[in-house]
Formats: sequence, C-alpha cells, structure tokens
Amino acid sequence: MAQNSPAPPELHKDVAYAAAQASISQAEKAFEEAIERTTPWLVDVGNWIFAGLIAFDLVVMAPLIVTVSADQALTISIVMFALALPLNLAGLVMLRLIQDMAHVGFSEEWARAYQDAGLPLGEQLASPQAREAQRKRRATIVLRYAFVVLALSGALTLTGLTAALWHTAWWVGVVFLAMSVASLGIVIAALATLGPRDTPEDRARQRRYWDEVVKQVQAQAQAQAAQAQAEALAQAQQAQAQTGTHDQ
Repeated sequence: MAQNSPAPPELHKDVAYAAAQASISQAEKAFEEAIERTTPWLVDVGNWIFAGLIAFDLVVMAPLIVTVSADQALTISIVMFALALPLNLAGLVMLRLIQDMAHVGFSEEWARAYQDAGLPLGEQLASPQAREAQRKRRATIVLRYAFVVLALSGALTLTGLTAALWHTAWWVGVVFLAMSVASLGIVIAALATLGPRDTPEDRARQRRYWDEVVKQVQAQAQAQAAQAQAEALAQAQQAQAQTGTHDQ
C-alpha cells in the first residue's frame, strides 16, 4: 500500500511575513516613483539649503578665526564649521550635476559619440528608454547621497553654532539646542498634517487591499505546498515500486 508522506514543515510559510515583504516591496516602488516625480523640486530646495549653509558658515566662521582669546568652545565651533563647509560644497556640486545631466543630456551625447566613432553601444546606451531609465537611476542615487551629506552638514553646523553660543554662556547653548530640536519637531508635525486624512472609505479600501494581498500569498503558499506534496507522493510511490521489483 502506498503511504502518504506528510509535507515537510518548511513548506508551511509564514503568510504574515510574506505579506509584509510584498507591502515593503510595493512601498519601495512608490517611494522611488515619488522621488522621481519630485526630483526638480528637491534639487531646487537642496540648492537653496546648501547655498544658505555655505553663506552662514562663512559669515559665522570669519569673526571666530580672528578671535584673540579662543577657548575650547570656540575651537570646537571653528572645527565644526570648517568640517561642514566642504560637505556643503560637495552637496551643491552633486545637485548641480543632476540639473546638468537633465539639461545637457550626457547619456545622449555619449551615445552619439559612440555612434560617430563606430563603436558598439552597450545595453545602457542602446535605446532612448534605457538611457532615460539610467538617468533616473543616477538622479535617485545622487539625491540619496545629497540627503546624507545634508544631514551630516546640518548636524555639524548645529554643533558649531551651539559651541559658539556656549562660549558666551553655557545655558545659552543649551537653550538654543533645545529650541532647535523643538523647531524640528514642529516642522515634522506640520509636514505630517499636510497629507490627506484617511476617510472611512479609504480605510475600507486599504482593508480590502490587505485582504487581497493576504489571499494571494495564501494561495501561492497552498499551491507550493500542494506541488511539494505531489512530488513527495510521487517519489514515495516510485520508491515503493522499486522495492516491489527487487522483492520479485
């Protein structure tokens, strides 16, 4: 008699984990699409912020350098501003490159140069669609680096200004740092309230969406489990048939 071998336990996948992975993948795609659509605005805002930080660092650092009696707080302030200035310049250059790549069209110029020289084009330069996808990917990567540079430069500038105020009185630096954190929290809260509020219809739509995602993941897991059980059953029947042949 054929024996039904149970499915191995590793075939029973965690449906919640699979659904979470699917939602994370879709969220990443939505984030990349949002970054792509808002790239011009992000570049303009980034240029304004980096230029303002450069001017601020130069204006504040100039009188600190010529100070005769510099204590530890002023030394730390000068060092922080000196470290932030190259980062601001690097961020400004990166954002400028994004604009130049969009206006000048480096990919198209490279493709035209390869064609004029009689050289074969690679996959990234073979078609206008591939060149456009490559340009968007480069813009997204540069924007991510620019955001990291902006965060690091902002932290250095804040530390330098706090140290300069600490030189005047320690409580002035503490109050300034506390107000800076509070202001950042207010800005984040204001930005969070700008989004559309969820209506009951939106919540119901989201609930139906997640139910559909869970159903698809469950159906996929059940199909894989059934396929694995069928393969295990076929192997068991084949092994039993071979055992019967040897007994004869």
